[in-house]
Amino acid sequence: MANSAYRQVYILMHLLRHVPLTKQQLSKHFGVTERSIQRDISQLNALFDNEEVNQEVQYNQRSHAFELQTSDSGLTSAQLVVLIKILLASRALTSTETKQLINNLMQNALPSERRVINRVVQNEVFNYLPLHHDQPLTNLLWQFSLIITRGQVVELTYHSHTQQLRTHVIVPKAILFSEHYFYLIASDLDRNEERFYRFDRFAGFRIMKCDTPTNGYAARFPEGELRRYLPVMAAGEKVEVTFDYWGDPELALDWLPTATVIATDTAAGKVTIAATAYSEALKRWLLSQGTKALLLTPTGLVADLRGTIDQLYAAYHRN
Repeated sequence: MANSAYRQVYILMHLLRHVPLTKQQLSKHFGVTERSIQRDISQLNALFDNEEVNQEVQYNQRSHAFELQTSDSGLTSAQLVVLIKILLASRALTSTETKQLINNLMQNALPSERRVINRVVQNEVFNYLPLHHDQPLTNLLWQFSLIITRGQVVELTYHSHTQQLRTHVIVPKAILFSEHYFYLIASDLDRNEERFYRFDRFAGFRIMKCDTPTNGYAARFPEGELRRYLPVMAAGEKVEVTFDYWGDPELALDWLPTATVIATDTAAGKVTIAATAYSEALKRWLLSQGTKALLLTPTGLVADLRGTIDQLYAAYHRN
């Protein structure tokens, strides 16, 4: 007959592998009473409590078995569903990477709840359509995360949007995700400016030797601040703007985190919004709104936008 210490290690090892256990099974397996098994479980919980481990062996009423529950840390099944739904909607990773990531996330769920999560997401997983580039990105993103923290200089071989292969010497500053794509924000040492590079267009890179590497943490780009002014992935100069909006104001406020409603005209069904944004990004967003948005200021950007609209009009009315 195994002693209590062996039984407790056996129970813990199986629970860590998410194997549900019943007192009846354990009692029969070890040839002891169910009361002895209950004492083993109580002693395990006392150990967790004394060592301040946020875990507890609990009885699951639905599966009629003991399971190891984690409190105050880890992911709940509800949180897993949210993360998986967001991952699928982004379409940012290849089918293989997406399925691997979902499988890894699912390991955080209790076996009794994995089936429920599978039923909720299985149709989207089956019909998942990644972006056309079909480039694996997970390891590349991690490599550049390390490069950024180390402040290293990189020679990047890159496909432009016209499919021309070019080489850039850059200092990577930050990684940003926007509108299906992962972007690297980096200082281009040849042009002496900050530029955006899409990860799926990387053809290759090598880390260059540098006598005085920068402090990676000190030189990081403030990507959190950037998100406040960048509704779509295009830069330009930062400008203060006002525009009339005839759509749902909440949509505009969500797209432009710095936006505020400064006037409401109920009769006309519009609001006037003030915001700070990067000019090219804002211009693209305004054009996507069609007749729902009318830019009021600044006059220079109004003229620029009008010129773009005139070009569109000419293109659509060309014989």
